[in-house]
Amino acid sequence: HVTAVEINPLAHQCCIENIAKYHAQDRITVLNMDFSDALSLLPCAMYDIIIANPPISQLDDKNDAISATSAKAKKEMDSQLYAFLTNAWRDEQGLDLVDHIFQFADKRLSNDGHIILVCCDIELDCNSYINRKRTVYHYEEVKRIECCITPQSIGVENFICEPIKSHIFLLKKVICE
Repeated sequence: HVTAVEINPLAHQCCIENIAKYHAQDRITVLNMDFSDALSLLPCAMYDIIIANPPISQLDDKNDAISATSAKAKKEMDSQLYAFLTNAWRDEQGLDLVDHIFQFADKRLSNDGHIILVCCDIELDCNSYINRKRTVYHYEEVKRIECCITPQSIGVENFICEPIKSHIFLLKKVICE
C-alpha cells in the first residue's frame, strides 16, 4: 500500500484523478496535508521506502526568497508560491522540509528501508545540500543519478532558460552496531 502526501491542492487533485484513471484506489491513499505534520498525523506504520521531491533552496525565509528573485519573478510570482517552490519555508525550530523528511524516516522507515530524494539545482547545488543533510541524519548515499531536465518540464520556463541539473539520491540509514 502507498500513502502519498501532497500539500498543493491542485497536485493533490491530479493525484486522485490519476489513481482513479489507473484503478489503484485500493492501493494508494493521497492525503492533502503539509508533510511537516506527517509524523503526528499519519498512522504509526513503518515504511519500506520514502520518495520525495522536495523543493530545495539556500534561502532561509520568505523575505530572503523574494529579495533573491529576479524583477520578473517578483512581478509574476507571489511570495507564497516562491517559498513553496524553493523550500524557503522553515518551521518554528528552523527546520526545512528536507529535515522533516529525514526525521520522519528516522521514526518510520524500516531497518532495511530507503529514502529516494529527487531534486533540481535551482539556486543551489543540491548534491552538496543533500550530502550535508544526510550526514547530519546519519544516512549513506547508496546511489546518485544526475541528469538535466528542461525548465518546461517543471513549469519554470518564464524564469529559467537553461537546462536544469537534476539528481536522484538513493539513501539508506547507517546502522551502528
